[in-house]
Amino acid sequence: MEKRKDFTAMLFQINPDILDDKYESYSSSNDLYNLIGRQAKGSEEIRGQEPKFEKKINQVSVRNNQKRIDSQTVSIQSLRDRIEELEIESLIQNQNIKNLQQDLNKLKANTIKRIINEIKCDVKGHENLKNDLKNLKSSQSTYIGSAPSSSSPLQISSIYQKDRGSIPKLAQQIQQSITSENISLRNLRYLKHQFSNDLLIQYTKSDHFNSLSEKIKRLINLLIYESLSEEFQQKDVKLSQKLNEYIERGVILELPKGYDSYREYSKSMMFKKLNKILKDRIIKLIQIEKKLNTGKN
Repeated sequence: MEKRKDFTAMLFQINPDILDDKYESYSSSNDLYNLIGRQAKGSEEIRGQEPKFEKKINQVSVRNNQKRIDSQTVSIQSLRDRIEELEIESLIQNQNIKNLQQDLNKLKANTIKRIINEIKCDVKGHENLKNDLKNLKSSQSTYIGSAPSSSSPLQISSIYQKDRGSIPKLAQQIQQSITSENISLRNLRYLKHQFSNDLLIQYTKSDHFNSLSEKIKRLINLLIYESLSEEFQQKDVKLSQKLNEYIERGVILELPKGYDSYREYSKSMMFKKLNKILKDRIIKLIQIEKKLNTGKN
């Protein structure tokens, strides 16, 4: 300190004694200066640290922004995945709707086809029945079961006797009954009492039958139709022939395609449109349908 005073006194050529007071004053000013210097230095240090703070703040901000971006990216990807799922579900639903529409169109076409077949079968059955009933009406009389006037006493006495004879014998009886072209069904009706349905049907498949005129053939077929129809007039129906024979001769309608049984057919709208005769026959046929299943083939 003394050396510093001496140097200062020499520099300013001031009395060292006087310098003490000056130095004290200078020293106080120097402390203030040092304080200001330190504050300035501190400010400089703070200013020097500002970029670091800014950098750190920027880094935190970047990290936060990146987190938000990542979160939004995940949300966007989730939305994209959901949209893709919805598009796939929409395609599947559209395909299902298309398949359902195709099935509906197919069912509609099959139903229409089935109804058309029912109508055709019913019309055919009605026409056959109408023609047969018309022929029966034109040839029937109130005298049922009588023999022709030209029949011999032997023939008259055997009218109600079922003779399971041969086809030649039946042919002989028919030939004896045919006296003219004016013969009617009533002139042949005694045959169904004298001969079985089996024999009458077999006769229609023989050469004897083929040699007859068309009118006589028609009358014999009507006779068989009448005899087979009478079987359904009994309370306890017992069919003498296979079901196909009744169908071919128009006694019963053929079971329409699409039905497995007459019981099922009886629940259809087409059955309700049938006349009473056909309905009654089918109802009775249902009662013995199980027994007839073996006779269909």
